[in-house]
Amino acid sequence: MPRDTAFFSAIGEKSGLVQPVERALAQAEADRTALRVLAEQAARDEQSASARANVAALEAHAEYNGLDRLKGPGPRYKDAVLREQQARAEAAGSRQRAVEARQIFSKLDRQVETLRVDLKRASDELAAKSLEIDARIARDDRYELRRDSLLSRKIALNKIYRDREVGDAADEIHLTTQGTLICFELILLMVKILFQPASCYTVRLIAGTRLEAARINEELARELAALRTWRERMHVSVDNSTDANAANRGNGKGAPVVNPPEHR
Repeated sequence: MPRDTAFFSAIGEKSGLVQPVERALAQAEADRTALRVLAEQAARDEQSASARANVAALEAHAEYNGLDRLKGPGPRYKDAVLREQQARAEAAGSRQRAVEARQIFSKLDRQVETLRVDLKRASDELAAKSLEIDARIARDDRYELRRDSLLSRKIALNKIYRDREVGDAADEIHLTTQGTLICFELILLMVKILFQPASCYTVRLIAGTRLEAARINEELARELAALRTWRERMHVSVDNSTDANAANRGNGKGAPVVNPPEHR
């Protein structure tokens, strides 16, 4: 037999040792549970039928002997006797079903115990087969132990980094890969920041800034207009004061003083 055929044959034998016994045991336990329920129901039916038979027997006795009524085997007496007979027969049938269920339950109980012994034996045989298959795999150079956990990968990567021949190259590849990934992340972040649609906060901020700039321009325009008006008044006042000074020099009167407008 080729080695591959023997190997997979052993695996099939390993998987088929316990499963049939487990299925048979599960079915036997389910049947045993169903029979236990059936026996308990039959016992309750027997008790109920016996109670009804006793009640019917008391009624028949009262009718026949005339206790607080007319005595004699009348219609009520016959009806009570008939109900008693039916209840007795029903109780007997329930008792028979309970006895049969208990007998089958006992057989299934013994079968379950046998299957449990078989299951233990199959489990022991499975353990022996598992050891045999593991030893066969260990001797076969085509198979090796699978190490793919995170810790195993980290240990293997550290061994590569410490290697004298390929350690430097592996470190460079590691740094290059990390740098590339970081660049990709930063590019995506910059694109998201620069080209994302304006938010409500941004729109409100821009609108508030423009409104404040318009108010400042308006105040500046008012101040420039007031300054121009003051200058015009100053020119008129200077001209008038020059004429007034020339006319009042002989009288010793000075020129009037004009103050510039105050800035608000």
